[in-house]
Amino acid sequence: MSLLAPLGLLALGGLLLPLLIHLQRQIQREPVSFAALRWLSAAARPRGRLRLQQWLLLLLRMLLIALMALLMAQPVWQPAAPDQLELVHPALPLGESDGQSSEVESRWLSPGFPPIESPPASAVVDTASLLREIDAQLPLSTELRVRLPAALDGMDGERLALRRQPVIEVVQTASEPPGRPPSAQRWSLRFDDPEHPALDYLRAGMAALSGATPADRQPGAALIDLDDVHDLNAAPGQTQVLWWASEQNPAEILAVADWLNAGGVLIWLRAQTATTDASEAPVWHSADGERAIHARRVGLGWLLQPSSVLDAENFAEVLQPGFPKLLQRWADPQPPPANRIRADALQPRMIEAQTTPSPQSLQAPLLWLILIVLTVERLLALGRQRSRR
Repeated sequence: MSLLAPLGLLALGGLLLPLLIHLQRQIQREPVSFAALRWLSAAARPRGRLRLQQWLLLLLRMLLIALMALLMAQPVWQPAAPDQLELVHPALPLGESDGQSSEVESRWLSPGFPPIESPPASAVVDTASLLREIDAQLPLSTELRVRLPAALDGMDGERLALRRQPVIEVVQTASEPPGRPPSAQRWSLRFDDPEHPALDYLRAGMAALSGATPADRQPGAALIDLDDVHDLNAAPGQTQVLWWASEQNPAEILAVADWLNAGGVLIWLRAQTATTDASEAPVWHSADGERAIHARRVGLGWLLQPSSVLDAENFAEVLQPGFPKLLQRWADPQPPPANRIRADALQPRMIEAQTTPSPQSLQAPLLWLILIVLTVERLLALGRQRSRR
């Protein structure tokens, strides 16, 4: 327990008041002389003493003053934080091991963070806000573990920033398959400049997806039937995903615009940083939050644009082993909404915010205690007055 206003304890000096009042109100006894007293010594004469009831009243009144002084000091209590805290997303079923370990405290990732033994407040949660809230409440010494479904809703466009790096466990559920089964897709690459900075990286990534044997492809990757054409005016035909490596706006070519409006997916790769408008939402962002893929609806189709030039200097992911799989995620015909991400891609940004966990005020319990003590004191005082009559 700590005090927000310790100067309020100066009111403890008022403890002398009830003591002085009790001493002043003692019943004065007048001596009555009679013959037998002259045979008694002075030491044997009876002395006046305070009654037990008066002592109890004195103690109660001094306790009232002490409690009121403590109330003015505004006491607060900081609950003891666990060494490890596990948050379970309410969309996940409980396993046999959940809440069984005495070393790890398990709670729902839900408003109020209820214990795992009680039902969560809601099955739909604002994940990003709740993670920020619990991160601010817990001291940095507490290890935070989070169990999440593979597809995570409740995120926002801004990259999550926390004071600690939580341990994230992604749980696949029966209603949520690990991924789409590999299937053949037809991709088309259109460009007007053979020196476009993105071409070499695109071709290398697509080659890994369209290998002749499954051993040549990335795990779980679909077969890619690639149509590599140095002609922007070529009709997309049966193309499902069109990679547009040019500065020319694809909407200016009628065949491409019609294909896009009919439900195609076009990724526009420019040789310079693209500008975005309010209708474009990020459907993917890099681990450091500096690069993103923005998407907007065009008829029944999707138009996606990277925020940076797709080359080694501006887009570090092109040199990583997972780049082919990243291409496949971008080419998904149904890009996820802006508030949904893959849980395995959740990598919070570390910050050094000096936040202090919010303590719990003890003023309400103190007020109830003062009321109880005051009631007992009044009952004893009234009983004492009636006994005198």
